[in-house]
Amino acid sequence: MSATKRAKHLVHQHGTHRLKTYTGEQIEQAAVPKHPLLLPFLRAGGESLLWYSVTGKGKSWLTLASALVVAGEGTLFGDDDEEQESAWTPERSRDPQGFKVHFLDGELTLGQWQRRLAVLKPGLNLRHPDRIARNFQVTGRRMGQTTAHFPLLTNPDHTADLLREYERTKWKPDLLVWDNLTTLGQLRSEIDGAAYAGVHQSLAMLANAGISVAVVHHGRVRKDSGQRGSPALEVTFDAVFKLVPIEGIPPKFKRQPAALTIQQTKSRENFIPDMQVWLEPNLDGTSTWRVLYDVPGQQRGRPVGTTLDDFEALPPDLTIEEQAERLGVSRRTVMRLRAQHAAQEESAEAF
Repeated sequence: MSATKRAKHLVHQHGTHRLKTYTGEQIEQAAVPKHPLLLPFLRAGGESLLWYSVTGKGKSWLTLASALVVAGEGTLFGDDDEEQESAWTPERSRDPQGFKVHFLDGELTLGQWQRRLAVLKPGLNLRHPDRIARNFQVTGRRMGQTTAHFPLLTNPDHTADLLREYERTKWKPDLLVWDNLTTLGQLRSEIDGAAYAGVHQSLAMLANAGISVAVVHHGRVRKDSGQRGSPALEVTFDAVFKLVPIEGIPPKFKRQPAALTIQQTKSRENFIPDMQVWLEPNLDGTSTWRVLYDVPGQQRGRPVGTTLDDFEALPPDLTIEEQAERLGVSRRTVMRLRAQHAAQEESAEAF
């Protein structure tokens, strides 16, 4: 067999392919489609994000809310023009059927999923709530699985199986969520950078298939520390977020499932400002995400919540915009504080 024939035989036998390589000219002239934003920091078409926090502080609630906003084209952290700067809203999908989301979960039971959907959906201002029924799918490790085989992000063979299943069913998600790496991964050592090679390969496979990914991970117990494990984990991700439990939180908020400072620590394209958010309960049993405090870099760590005392301590001749800037909050929050102040004055005059 000639050397050429032998090379072709090896390519066929082992599935080896030539690497796709671009010249500088080809890169500049390539017709690259501009994929819509799923979230302000994550595009469709193969981008990936990682967010992490210590156990039990609300990262799964935030992840689920974000996924529902994508599938139902809703709004998170803002429901009017005054809050659009902080709002997370997906751009319009090119597909008239909307964006598809597949959520892989390693922790919740079917009953827990049912309750969380009932709590979150009404407060997300979904433009197409009906799409959740067909565009949002959940595969949970504790949701009646009868087989020990469950797709692990650390195993590229499992990722290949997922891609084949999407091809077989003709249902390919725009966003694939893995919650979380501890329950949906298998590492010989979290501190060994080489142990994350499977994660990097899986993310590359999904990116090449045009599927964007969100991964939830645990952070170290110390508040000033990063994600648990080797820094090598973050290399492949396009955006990384540290979710920090809010300090100085009022006692009435401590019973809520989530109260976090969202800090973006890595971005290849779009950085968002730090935000303090919490899940506010409504009288009907549902909950709504609220932005409590837009955190300027020099004011991180300030206790959550701007009080009426803070507002009344400002000079009286400031505009709404100037008051918002001084307090580090949105215009909407200033309007609420103004209304509370006016109500107190009216009450005092009545007596």
